[in-house]
Amino acid sequence: NMSEDVPVWGRSRAVAVIVLGGIVLSAVVVAIAAAHIFKQRDDVVANHQRELKNTALIMAENTGQDFQAFDRLLGELAAKFQDDPGRKDDLVERLASHRVHLEMKAALAGMPFITQLGVFDQNGDLVNVSSTWPAPPINIRDREHFRQLRASSGGAALIGSPVYSRLSDQWIITFNRRIADPRGEFLGVVGGSVDLTHFERFFESVTLEEGATIALIRMDGTLLARHPRKESMVGRAVSNPRAMAAL
Repeated sequence: NMSEDVPVWGRSRAVAVIVLGGIVLSAVVVAIAAAHIFKQRDDVVANHQRELKNTALIMAENTGQDFQAFDRLLGELAAKFQDDPGRKDDLVERLASHRVHLEMKAALAGMPFITQLGVFDQNGDLVNVSSTWPAPPINIRDREHFRQLRASSGGAALIGSPVYSRLSDQWIITFNRRIADPRGEFLGVVGGSVDLTHFERFFESVTLEEGATIALIRMDGTLLARHPRKESMVGRAVSNPRAMAAL
């Protein structure tokens, strides 16, 4: 019998070699399987990130087109409302007319995302508004965007921080332009508003994974709109990492 001729230590070493070989083979198989799984995971993550990036680009383009259309409209209105030399005394009277109300109302055609347009005098008093006529007694001299436009000399549009509208009782974002005479003297502000719900509905229509957040942030880091809405974050600066994590 050959088994009787093989020393015990020899048989043990042979078994050990076989077991060790099996362990190594199993480890190689596991390593290959793990590498395959990790590659699949990396591919899924890469595809997901690519889809998110493409979605973000499409949303940014659509929102940017709305902003550009709004800016062009305000530029046209501001140019129309510029005061003529020697006619400053009747500025409010001219802009408070029913004709101007109808002009602003007609200007909203094809721009359903704009809630309303309004024009304010140099003291911040509402002179005319597209949503109703005559205009109700509302003053915005305490608003950030009004103070900035009154102090500036440029004609660029200003996107204000989200505010609670004194006219519609809704959270809004305002777009505004400075009205000045030919000498650059401040005469007032023409502006319009967009309800936060406009952006929130748009963000909600985008299919994302459960728990995902979409936010519209101004260049200075101010949160303009977010889905789902988080009241404590509206209008806050979110440029620092801790605030971004809270989104």
